[in-house]
Amino acid sequence: MLFFTARTSSTGHDTSRKDKCGDGRVWSIRQLLWNEHIDAAGGVYPVETLTPEPPDYAKDNVQSKNIRRKSMVDGAHPINDRGIIFDDERAGFTFEQIKVLALCGVGGAIELYEFIIFVMLTPYLSQAFFPASTPEWLRTIQTLAIFAIGYFVRPIGGIVIAMLGDTLGRKRMFSLTIVLMAIPTLLIGILPTYQQVGLVAPVLLLVCRMAQGLSLGGEIPGAVVFVAEHVPFKRMGFACSLVGAGAALGLFLGAFTIGILTSLSDPQTMASWLWRVAFVIGGAIGLIAGYVRHYVEETPVFQAMRQQGRLASRVSFTKLFVESRGQLLGGLAISFMTAAVPPVLLLYPPIYMRSVLHFDASVVQNAQTIGTIALAVGSIVGGYLTDGFGAVRTYVLYAVGLVIAAYLLVTGIQSGPQYLGVWYALVGFFGGISALGYYFIIQAFSPQVRITGLSVPYNVASAVGGALPIAVATLIQAYPLAPAHIITGFTIFAVQAVPLLWRLRLPISLS
Repeated sequence: MLFFTARTSSTGHDTSRKDKCGDGRVWSIRQLLWNEHIDAAGGVYPVETLTPEPPDYAKDNVQSKNIRRKSMVDGAHPINDRGIIFDDERAGFTFEQIKVLALCGVGGAIELYEFIIFVMLTPYLSQAFFPASTPEWLRTIQTLAIFAIGYFVRPIGGIVIAMLGDTLGRKRMFSLTIVLMAIPTLLIGILPTYQQVGLVAPVLLLVCRMAQGLSLGGEIPGAVVFVAEHVPFKRMGFACSLVGAGAALGLFLGAFTIGILTSLSDPQTMASWLWRVAFVIGGAIGLIAGYVRHYVEETPVFQAMRQQGRLASRVSFTKLFVESRGQLLGGLAISFMTAAVPPVLLLYPPIYMRSVLHFDASVVQNAQTIGTIALAVGSIVGGYLTDGFGAVRTYVLYAVGLVIAAYLLVTGIQSGPQYLGVWYALVGFFGGISALGYYFIIQAFSPQVRITGLSVPYNVASAVGGALPIAVATLIQAYPLAPAHIITGFTIFAVQAVPLLWRLRLPISLS
């Protein structure tokens, strides 16, 4: 168990939490579980960070009232007389906020939709973009290698887009990323084949895949920050969870689309041209969503920074890594677990069950559908509990449930597919923890570098997550429990990082 010491600011105030920890006593996950709370008004206490020390509002009531009044005028979350951000306990969503939530969910859905259709259509892509004289296994590896390259370039695009989002505006990047993601997806659906243009065909596929990866890296971090800065603080956990639920919906829609296309045609037609329809559909939806995103409002937090002249002219990577290494390491630990759940528990096991255990394909597909739906439900329920039951308690509860469900799945499938739907429902539901990590990471960074702070660990972890299916496929032959062991390891690190990020949390709005 890791322990962290609560620090006290130079003004004598406990800067880590409301509990009386300012005397240097240590606290741990166990203490967080029983002492975690948010102020009755829904507030989060400012903490000691590398940003300027918050003023002592208790000693200067006039100053605090001016700050509260200014914050409300700027459109940011209001601040009470103790310098604590608050929202109405009964605050709901406005029409504009509902539109933002829906559009953020669509972005997450398209990202996972693109992921699942590329994987499921690999046999057809390998036939279309590589010579028929090449052995089938080699063509498959070449196609999957192109797919993996998209993951490896994600950190580059994600970090660049994040830096632009922190300096030029959340809305601009929010509108741009989904269009940049949709265009190459659409182009894959209309690319010429190897028979038509020779070696140019796989090169064009590689270029499109790299363009997808560059834009995908900025979509989720930008969407999470965009929605968090739009909604009431007391609904932020639920709002962030909808981005994760949208991603789960994308998995379902991708698998559903491929299922419909294959059921309506014979293998020859599917290999000839029908596989293209799935990419065209995804690209078209993305372009429509990008058009609608153009009409949403900039976040109140960014508007306030612009009005007050507090925007960063540029984001310094060196300064970010030196001054915020604790936040980045904590975010990386949580992001690794977030990136591991879909490939290790939801995407690879079906391949193993069909090819090694020889389960009926329809049984496996039905179980995978149940798991995907449960993932969406688990994300939403987890977000709701985060706002009402407590962020740390909910995260630890989901972490324990995920580890148990992972071992139930990998041990249960060894005895047959009888309860496969039940195991997948449990794994999917507690896999909703993937969406809960965003809540901790975005609060660990100031508004000036918030998207970049989330994007760095998210994209580094995603690049590693893209290689996990290969690692699982290699290890599972000798260690059948390997998927559960991997998830358990990542989960332990994530849970240990929670106290660090919880102590370092900052107000979502300007303090």
